[in-house]
Amino acid sequence: MKLDLTTLPNAVKLEVSKEDLLAFADRLLPAQQEVEMTPDSMDEKPLSFMEMCNFLGIAKSTGYQRIGRGEIPHFKKGRRLYFRKSELMAYIESGRRKTRIELEQAAKNYLAQAK
Repeated sequence: MKLDLTTLPNAVKLEVSKEDLLAFADRLLPAQQEVEMTPDSMDEKPLSFMEMCNFLGIAKSTGYQRIGRGEIPHFKKGRRLYFRKSELMAYIESGRRKTRIELEQAAKNYLAQAK
């Protein structure tokens, strides 16, 4: 049954079943979340801003710049920033450069497909 909440009076009590509430929550959440919530990531202690800077080996100003540009994944609660070590490792690994052998192999594959 569809219910238009805008037409209800201000003082109304509604009973909602657990199934209806779960279905509503499923519609609100995106189909695929960016960050998978695994048991390991739930147990992981969040790092503070200074811990993140020490972990990455960067200065505070560099950390703030990269956060401002949206490069470093983070959470913000109030005025505090929090980081997951696993996401920081993924951030580091995203900057991996290919070796010369890998580049040569990719070039050979490209030329073989272009023929």
